[in-house]
Amino acid sequence: MSANQVRAPAPLFARRLSPHEINTLKLCNQLLKPLSPFNNALEFSNGDEWFGQGLLQNGITDDVAMLRWRQHHPVSRNAILYNGRMAPLPNQSFELTCAVDVLHHSKDPKETLWDILRLTQRYCLIKDYTYSHLPSWFLIALEDMRGNRKLQTNSTLHYQHKWEWLKIFDKAGFKLIELKHPVGCDGWPKRLLTKRVQFIGLWERK
Repeated sequence: MSANQVRAPAPLFARRLSPHEINTLKLCNQLLKPLSPFNNALEFSNGDEWFGQGLLQNGITDDVAMLRWRQHHPVSRNAILYNGRMAPLPNQSFELTCAVDVLHHSKDPKETLWDILRLTQRYCLIKDYTYSHLPSWFLIALEDMRGNRKLQTNSTLHYQHKWEWLKIFDKAGFKLIELKHPVGCDGWPKRLLTKRVQFIGLWERK
């Protein structure tokens, strides 16, 4: 299946978004809006495709492909199933790729990130978690498991340690445009506790 054959459904949210999702969309929109519109985009998703719908609704692009984990949730008829190794799409298929709160669900987040960058023609947006010490890891894991119960998904608990993923972008030929950290994606007062373990980054192919 080619990138041009995959389009998202109408930009309507299937449910009410959480404060975390609303704030994440707002913060990502701040990074992406000045560069938009994008010819096409890929959302790498572990949930119900809310972020891709947000890209459509905010006018970031009018063409979003959904790359979904095979084992989680009923998938839309337009979604591409990901087997955890390599997406069935050509190199540099999308002007924009996005992975929001999903890399830590991979058995090998670094390998998955390499594959996302392979699919990226120009820009890559990542929202995820990072920690430096064991207490921070436990904080992320606790919040992650709470959220996963609501979405009925699992997590491998493979969070980024001390910005180790940044080296992959450099090796893959990408430069950092902006890194938001700490970043308050959760609602008040929860964000006071969680903002230091969350980040949003935007990279561009050199």
